[in-house]
Amino acid sequence: MALKLPISRCYSFSNSFFFSCKLPYTSPKLSATSLKFKISNYLSVRAFASVTEEKGQPKKKKRRLDELCLERFQQYSRTFIQSWILQVSGPCINWNKSMLFPVNKVDNIQVLAGVLGCEVGSLPTVYLGLSLGANSKALEIWNGVIERCEKRLSNWKGQYLSLGGRIILVNSVLDALPTYVMSLFPIPSEVLKRLDSLRRNFIWQGNKEKKAIHLVKWECLITSKKDGELGIRDLKAHNQSLLMKWLWRYYLETNALWRRFVHDKYGQDDQWCSNSLNCPFGVWRAIRSFWPLLAGKISFKVGNGRKILFWHDNWLGHGPLKVLFSDFYTIATLPDINLESAKGLHGWNITFRRLLHDWELERVVDLFKTLESFQGFKESEDTLCWKSGSDGVYTVKSAYKYQIRQNAQFDQWP
Repeated sequence: MALKLPISRCYSFSNSFFFSCKLPYTSPKLSATSLKFKISNYLSVRAFASVTEEKGQPKKKKRRLDELCLERFQQYSRTFIQSWILQVSGPCINWNKSMLFPVNKVDNIQVLAGVLGCEVGSLPTVYLGLSLGANSKALEIWNGVIERCEKRLSNWKGQYLSLGGRIILVNSVLDALPTYVMSLFPIPSEVLKRLDSLRRNFIWQGNKEKKAIHLVKWECLITSKKDGELGIRDLKAHNQSLLMKWLWRYYLETNALWRRFVHDKYGQDDQWCSNSLNCPFGVWRAIRSFWPLLAGKISFKVGNGRKILFWHDNWLGHGPLKVLFSDFYTIATLPDINLESAKGLHGWNITFRRLLHDWELERVVDLFKTLESFQGFKESEDTLCWKSGSDGVYTVKSAYKYQIRQNAQFDQWP
């Protein structure tokens, strides 16, 4: 379950955060580590809302969990919780505005809410402007974005604006309205068409009642200004750039709570990203699907060689060895060997499942010539480098520019 506790200071009464209480079966005491809260980062809030789910548990264990939960709440009442939060964060809890959100089915939810003196809420709800507990593909998530865009357009249409003025308003205002929601949810095709239609019609039609002729196709308008076009933001490319930022943060923020939750829930066979998901729904499933796009624009800076895979990763800068020498990769004894194990003290430890033929000797020579560019190990850990960034760090701006260039090259293909 999740508890929303609005907190107030002497200078602010608008801050709020979600408080999640995890009660294990075996722990006889409710330790401070079992009480976790997060003020920022929506993905961490989603993790808190899901971490206490008890799916697939026997009915006896579920009943035992309800009894234990009620017992702990009565024992540690809101006086203990309030004093604990005051010691950690300092703010004062406003219990009149607090809400308790049940995850799945909680039998004693009303009793628990009575002990804390708060109300019972229901999912889905809205937290920090984003939907919490709703289907990530639901169109209802984007209703607020479309309504805000339509409201802005209705005010602008009453003014006599030139074509240049309408383009400036679209670039500075309309393109920024969906950014907050797009930073976590993939934009559906229906919503994308609706937003593009609103922007397109406003640019060419303005305050005219009759439908105006679109003089230039939309694909040219969303091309970069450096290519001679208007530079209106491509929402699809911008959405992908924002979601790939989570994959880059997954690699960097190894100790973050949301990262540990994703790692424990979905597992991680690769050193750089979590396992791919086969489920049709889920926020992280949509984010994880962009890993091949991100991996195509990153290079590996070799450190101690423990994270880099010899055959799979592009650690030489020419491409993965399993692609350059696919004939040897298929017969490799250890296809998932890391770079540290592949490079021995006296040379490369590369073995194959069968003896090589005479016509394959030239390919072996090419392989070892390619490996000659390796400059050795370092004491630091292996790291990723973003190719499109000047300093090797991923930014949404550089990723968006890269995708726009790729789309422009595709459109120019005969």
